[in-house]
Amino acid sequence: MRSESPSATTFNIYVAYFFAILAGIANLALDAGTYTTFVELNGGNGAATILIKAFMLAGEFVLPLLIAQLTANGLWFGWPFMTMAALVVINFVLILPLSFPLPNQSPAQEGSGEKKVKPNWVTTIALVLYGYTSMAVMIWFTQWISLFAADSLNFSDGQAHFLLSLYSLGSISGVMLIFALLKRNVKETHLLISMNVIAVLALLGVLVGTSTVMVQVASFVFGISAAGGIMQVGLTLFMRFFPHHRGMVTGEYYFFGSIASFTVPLITGVLSTTSMRAAMTGDLVVGLIGSALMLVVLISERGRHHG
Repeated sequence: MRSESPSATTFNIYVAYFFAILAGIANLALDAGTYTTFVELNGGNGAATILIKAFMLAGEFVLPLLIAQLTANGLWFGWPFMTMAALVVINFVLILPLSFPLPNQSPAQEGSGEKKVKPNWVTTIALVLYGYTSMAVMIWFTQWISLFAADSLNFSDGQAHFLLSLYSLGSISGVMLIFALLKRNVKETHLLISMNVIAVLALLGVLVGTSTVMVQVASFVFGISAAGGIMQVGLTLFMRFFPHHRGMVTGEYYFFGSIASFTVPLITGVLSTTSMRAAMTGDLVVGLIGSALMLVVLISERGRHHG
């Protein structure tokens, strides 16, 4: 049963497509502005950007519940969009009284006490590509884990969907863990490598799991390591290399993340024609590539410092 309302602004599919694309552009613009502004307000310290991930997870938790209520009560599905528009207006009002630092200040000028880091093209390319793999590995898992568990592991529907719930719980736990580690001044490069390796091992555990409990634990660990804010850590490191161009690198980083959102369903659709296991194994390959990219960043930076 379709829920309609006379307050809907259009029923033209092409107008809807236009505004959906415009919303995607606006979302990327908000990413470029939000993360960089948060860093600027914290004197160049990007650890707090992990908190943005926490609120994103809260939104992902609340939205399905809201949609379920609208469906159950036959209400207009436009209300979530109106709610988001109202929140954007509220955010605009809240940031009006804030004082922002002067633009294009180096970390030393901002008072962070960090030395200016000269960009390295190898590191730059690796981090840009990581914008793709870090997003792809999450989308890949959430789209296929339930289908893979039901088809290849013979899980019941309830058990298969529970894996996605464990993944979500893991991502929430991961945000708190990564934030605590960053507050203890754990280096971003070390954190990126360790979390990516753990994510790969967790995916391997899902693929070769011999028991329900093993796959459940692996799904939870994958949520911690791959979806607990490690993508934001990569962005924080990227912005540190380009303190004068934080908005630009954020846009580039999430542009490749958007490419992942577009291409992953296409790639996995092709792989699934072979088997569900082939589709899920592709996520392991992406995870290995992400780990290799972070290893390149570490080696490149150590070589530059010792050179």
